[in-house]
Amino acid sequence: MAKRTKTSDATIKPMRVLILYRPMSEHAAKAEDFVNGYVKHYPKHPIEALNIDSREGSDLAQLYGIVSHPAVIIIGTDGSAIEVWQGEQLPDISEVNYYFRLA
Repeated sequence: MAKRTKTSDATIKPMRVLILYRPMSEHAAKAEDFVNGYVKHYPKHPIEALNIDSREGSDLAQLYGIVSHPAVIIIGTDGSAIEVWQGEQLPDISEVNYYFRLA
């Protein structure tokens, strides 16, 4: 079950969607399928996929309090996390895109 955390004011407009995951792990295929599905359905709202073990991925995981992967983070224009999902059960892509429809 994914751990979902609402961490910021919903009035902040989303700037980017980020997925942190570990390539070559048991959850890698699920994370990559999520990214491919998101890009296919919502090409105007890019998603960034980062290795959680890379320097940038590790820094972002620490910044946003990520303790399990994969993790999907919606980041607002002010740099704060608007919504965070952690764990093997990823959100539905339409649920992630919902935040862009509010913008």
